[in-house]
Amino acid sequence: MDIGAYLERIGHTGPVRADAATLAAVHRAQLGTVPYENLDIQAGLVPSLHPDDLFDKIVRRRRGGYCYELNSLLALVLEDIGLEVTRVRGAVGPRDAEPPEWANHLALLVRADGRLWVADAGLGDGFLEPLPLEPGRYRQGPFTYTVEPGGDGTTWWIGHHGKAAVPGYLLDTEPRSAAYFEPYHRAKATSPESVFVRTLVAQRPFPDGSLTLRGNALTELAPVGKNTVLLPDAAAFAEVLSDRFGLTPDGADTAALFAKASAQTAEHLARG
Repeated sequence: MDIGAYLERIGHTGPVRADAATLAAVHRAQLGTVPYENLDIQAGLVPSLHPDDLFDKIVRRRRGGYCYELNSLLALVLEDIGLEVTRVRGAVGPRDAEPPEWANHLALLVRADGRLWVADAGLGDGFLEPLPLEPGRYRQGPFTYTVEPGGDGTTWWIGHHGKAAVPGYLLDTEPRSAAYFEPYHRAKATSPESVFVRTLVAQRPFPDGSLTLRGNALTELAPVGKNTVLLPDAAAFAEVLSDRFGLTPDGADTAALFAKASAQTAEHLARG
């Protein structure tokens, strides 16, 4: 792992130590520079989770990814720094979902300065700094996140802020290997029923809001409210990807992606 190249990619210039301060700084920096996006899946590709391929895509080619990619890379970086990292499964969705859709999300538990932290760079519009795995409500900017035990000794509820795209996720603290997530990742990247196959998405969180592209609908959440516009053509679509998300889909047909995204939005609006 070329830590120097990764740190340059995320713009981190501070000290790098196996402590909570570095964990928070790297977490915030990755979320601030590496977007959540599924453009490869929309182009019919299955992104590789091999460490070399993750590094090439996200660091060298300056792309983003979704949870299996973004948190896999973050885990490798934090381990290389010297932190103790545990890969765990999550179930994004309502807290009372029956049954929970386990492993539709990969999250990380990181031990630093004697505490256990939830690190997550793959939630789309998620928390910018790690949350302690301790019961409580944690304020970050204008948003409040909730951490509550699930009652069975192994699960926790990680509650998102009220204006987020998802309500939160259940987290199972049992350690999982990187290989454990491969079949879930492949299913999410290929199944016609997968939301990642059905809908193009790119997201970035900010200290006081977030930016979400879903289909060709661009939504900006800011302190003054929420505003959504439909991108009118492929040129505007490419400009938003580049200027707002820092993305240039290498080798992808942007016009084809825009046409697909527009059709997705039209179908969504037709369903009401």
